[in-house]
Amino acid sequence: MSLVALLITVAVFALVFYVIFWLIGYLGVPEPVRKVVVVVMVLIAVVWILTTFLPGAHPIWINR
Repeated sequence: MSLVALLITVAVFALVFYVIFWLIGYLGVPEPVRKVVVVVMVLIAVVWILTTFLPGAHPIWINR
């Protein structure tokens, strides 16, 4: 993957997460639901970062 494509992908990924986080705050979602959504977003981000930046270090559940 070229550097430009990677930067565009990271920017889109960050923008989507920012919009989701902003929407949760704007709608006034209760605190337990907000924490669950944030934890799920962090888990998705960590798995995506691992598979993108460390292609040889796939977790067991991805690309079996």
